[in-house]
Amino acid sequence: MLPGVLPALLALFLTPAPAADPPAPAEPYESRIVTQCSDQLPWPGDVRGRVVRRVHFEGRAVELHARRFNGKEYGWARLTGSTRAGDEVYMMVYKGDQSCYTRLQRIGIDGYDAWSQMWPTSNQSSLQFQACGWFPYAGEQGTSRCTDRW
Repeated sequence: MLPGVLPALLALFLTPAPAADPPAPAEPYESRIVTQCSDQLPWPGDVRGRVVRRVHFEGRAVELHARRFNGKEYGWARLTGSTRAGDEVYMMVYKGDQSCYTRLQRIGIDGYDAWSQMWPTSNQSSLQFQACGWFPYAGEQGTSRCTDRW
């Protein structure tokens, strides 16, 4: 075969068809890029605060806590109950059209609690928190559960 003919034939037959316009979403959606929040956030340790939101899942509770430390109120996520090694907890932080998640903590031993980093609250209505748990052994691909935003 002549040089350059094979690549030209391959290009002719292997060139993808022009992409059709993507279908319009069924309902409006927000596109967000979610990143990890600052690594410099404090950890509450084994401290409980006022539970402001809670969701239950298979004997576990994903909780959103709030408490004052040194005159400032903070929020954080906590995972309690019949936890399993591998379960994870983190907190989503929403600020207007931006969002980030706190560093997660993974359960190492069945039955232990875990908590996320803390984030200071604000009087601004655009700042909201949401506690989330990830359960890798629930279902074939794992599942997550999150509280309502606060």
